[in-house]
Amino acid sequence: MPESHSVPCGASILVILVVGPGRCGTSWVAGLLHQRHGVCMGRSFIPANATNPLGHWEDKTFHDLNVARLSGALSAETWQRCVDRVARRRVEPWGVKDPRIADLLPEYLGLFPGATVLRCRRPRHDVVTSMCRAYGWSEAHARQIVDRRESALDHHVPWATDIRFDVLEETLDAAIACAA
Repeated sequence: MPESHSVPCGASILVILVVGPGRCGTSWVAGLLHQRHGVCMGRSFIPANATNPLGHWEDKTFHDLNVARLSGALSAETWQRCVDRVARRRVEPWGVKDPRIADLLPEYLGLFPGATVLRCRRPRHDVVTSMCRAYGWSEAHARQIVDRRESALDHHVPWATDIRFDVLEETLDAAIACAA
């Protein structure tokens, strides 16, 4: 696993992107940001279910826009206008969490070039196993999703602040405390 980086002390946190391949702690991080750190992660969330009984902490509007963009139902231009419109109504600090962000990183970074990016890290095998169990995916399909998303994250945000799953609360609290 790459060396962990931190948010520069004194950096202003206005927009936070919580990223990861999925099943790596992004929901946990988003929930902590929303509940403990005063970061608005949304107004209407994807409901908790058996795969995330404490909640996904994914804003339904961003989720639906990301799904529509990746399915081809929205053009890049329409998606960008919609995301920009939603973002303009947010009160800072605010954040967004959706594993699909990894597939849309250039677009998100273009819209929010000064965003703080928190990258959730969990051992690959654990993520793949969790995806298979939670979604009923084959191991090959889960590996493909994880590898594609991790590759995009490595390429586009090698500077992101790492939040390790095994010490998630401690690394998140330290990153936020430093940036406050």
